[in-house]
Amino acid sequence: MGETLRTIRELRGATPLQMAKALGVSRQYIYNIESGRKPLTYVLLAKAATFLDVSQLSIMRSDLTDQVGAA
Repeated sequence: MGETLRTIRELRGATPLQMAKALGVSRQYIYNIESGRKPLTYVLLAKAATFLDVSQLSIMRSDLTDQVGAA
């Protein structure tokens, strides 16, 4: 999920710092989620989906076809 999250964040033009502030975590924690070192909890998944204006399922999927079309 981390790689998908990073891709969508980049497609939306958001920085790791902007996302960190929106999710209430550190920028380093965002890097750790995106690199797979930390889990993306359900609470953070919901906040990330809201921040990125995508469905939670879009972040959970590894197939980026839908996300690219939504950008």
